[in-house]
Order: sequence, then C-alpha cells, then structure tokens
Amino acid sequence: MSGKTGQAQNAERKRVASSGTSVGDIYQGVRKATVSLLGRRVEDLDFECKESVSDLKSEHMVAFANSSGGVIFVGVQNNTSNIVGDGDSSPESIEKRKRNIIQKCRSCIPPVPAIVDIENIRTNRPLFVIRIPPSNELCCTKEGIYKKRENGQNTYISPGEIKVRVLEMEASVFASRLETAAKHIEQRMQEANSLLSRIEAAVAEAIDASQDAKTAAREATDAAYDAADAAESH
Repeated sequence: MSGKTGQAQNAERKRVASSGTSVGDIYQGVRKATVSLLGRRVEDLDFECKESVSDLKSEHMVAFANSSGGVIFVGVQNNTSNIVGDGDSSPESIEKRKRNIIQKCRSCIPPVPAIVDIENIRTNRPLFVIRIPPSNELCCTKEGIYKKRENGQNTYISPGEIKVRVLEMEASVFASRLETAAKHIEQRMQEANSLLSRIEAAVAEAIDASQDAKTAAREATDAAYDAADAAESH
C-alpha cells in the first residue's frame, strides 16, 4: 500500500470511528484506487460521488466523456468519503441497478462506453464504480445537453465552445485520415518499387541467358564447321 493510500484509509477509519460507526470492514472489498480517490474528500475533475443510482443522470457521464474521463462512485454520501452503499447486496438487486447505469450510458449520443464495477459487496453496502473514458467525439444526452467537468463540477458547454470543439475534432479526424492515406500510398509505392526491381532483375537475367544462348550457338556452329573441314581433309 502506498503512503498516500494508507494515509487516506487511516484518516477515513478515524473519521468513521469518531462517528460511532463500526470500522472493522469499512474497506473490505474496496480497491486501493477507490480508497485513494475517496480520501481526497472533495470531488475533483476526475471523480464524482452519488448516493444512489436514482441520483445518476446521463449528463453526468457526458460531462466526464467530454473531458478527460474519470470515475463516478454511486453509494457514497455527497461531499464526504463515507461509503453508505446503494440498496441491498442481493445479486438480483445489484444486477438491476447495474443495468440501469449501463442504460443511462447507452442513452448518450454517442453511447458512453463506461465500465461498471461493484465493490464493497461483503459489507452489504454495495459501491458502484463507473469508469468513463474520454470520448473522441463530443457527447450529449438524448435531450441535447452538452456538459463537461470543470472545477469539480459539471458545467454546460456553450454553443460557441461546441462549435470550436467540433471543428477541432473534425480537423483531427481529417489529419488522421490524411496520415493514414499517406502511409498507405507510401506502402504501395514501396511495393511497386519492389516489384519493379524484381522485373528489372528478371529482364537482366533473361538478357544474360539470351547472350549465353547466342554464344553457345556460335560455338556450336564453329564446331560444326571445324568438323566438316576436318572430314574434307581426310
């Protein structure tokens, strides 16, 4: 365990203990990366906390996708690092809420390919961890809401910024396609040059073979004449 992760976990244990809550299993089944993020106690550019799936909206996923990506924790008390869990830990209940989260991600335009993990199940306080990668396209909700992460909050993207970001993305896509096309052309040219070299080598070999054949023919003719002259002299 790293020093920062250990300090975060110890600080949280002391805080929970002071509130009278049992701390024996507070981090049982919780990953170190989760402890490290929750140890900050303040939502940041790369993570956000929600108490329940019902508090989660598609625009929250959109905001992370339109920024540098990040993590949304569902089952954490707002503005704290207290894992309160969301609902019970029965497989049916967890699967239902997981499907709900995935459906909200898929309803975005384009769909947000989030990864949903469940931690802390053994304490009967399931924590849903939604990992959202940055998008190569500008995302919005089905209602047309564009948001981004800024100063630990989800803020609207102005029409002017939307235009700029779309143009930048299109320019990036065009440049990428142009680079791919250039590499493809270069590869084809290399293949053509290789084929031309093989053809030139084959032609040179054929010319050499032809010269050898002519030389052999002359030698055979000369030998025939010599044989004829020898026969006449006898």
